[in-house]
Amino acid sequence: MIYTCYHDRGITYMSPAVTRILGFTPAELIGCKCRDYVTPVSLAAWEEGQKKMARGESIEGLEVEFRRKDGTMAFVELNESPIVENGKVVGVQAVGRDITERKQTEQLNQQAFEQIERNIEQFAVLGDHIRQPLQVILGMADLADDPKTSAVIHDQVERINEYIRQLDRGWVESREVRAFLRRHDRE
Repeated sequence: MIYTCYHDRGITYMSPAVTRILGFTPAELIGCKCRDYVTPVSLAAWEEGQKKMARGESIEGLEVEFRRKDGTMAFVELNESPIVENGKVVGVQAVGRDITERKQTEQLNQQAFEQIERNIEQFAVLGDHIRQPLQVILGMADLADDPKTSAVIHDQVERINEYIRQLDRGWVESREVRAFLRRHDRE
């Protein structure tokens, strides 16, 4: 979407793409201030951008969350240029594109990383919690007067230990997957 906004008159032009992105018609926004649609989450970034604009600096890649007409939120990446008249910044010309889907994907990636972290911790704790009672069981089996029963217990404990080793391998693989994803997420 493309828009022009003056400090004293508000929005004077809004492209039709705003309907697709925010749900408003261009006519509904003429005379309004963009700031009125910026969500509290993005207000600090928005105001920082406006300070740069007041100094006559252009802004590229400003990510702002706007309130849509239906009350939901949309992330828009803005590139803004100051409108200067008689050496004074009087407004802004902006181009924005909807990045809501990208931001949602980033949030899902973050949640996936956090889940991997929790899984890694649970693998390690689970292995320790199982190993400790197994050592007690082995000690009790060694004290048993019945060598046959003791051998069966030892075999079953070894079987359980193999499952724990599989969990340990899963723990290591999860750490490697996490490291891989983090490396490639930043590219």
